[in-house]
Amino acid sequence: MAELHDDALKIKAGASPANHQANEKLLDFPRKSFKVNKKHVILKQGEHSRQKIVEIIQPNAAPDTLLKTS
Repeated sequence: MAELHDDALKIKAGASPANHQANEKLLDFPRKSFKVNKKHVILKQGEHSRQKIVEIIQPNAAPDTLLKTS
């Protein structure tokens, strides 16, 4: 689940932070949403923090499509 929160996208990973499971689960969302493979989504900052910065290389979808409701 994702929602806009101020100027950031808030994503609920629903996984344990143990063994980086939460980070992997978190990165699944932009991978699927932007239709890119694993190597194109990089956790740039926040490996051990609740706030993260993620880089998406060559996304195949525009960011505003994440906020559109069906």
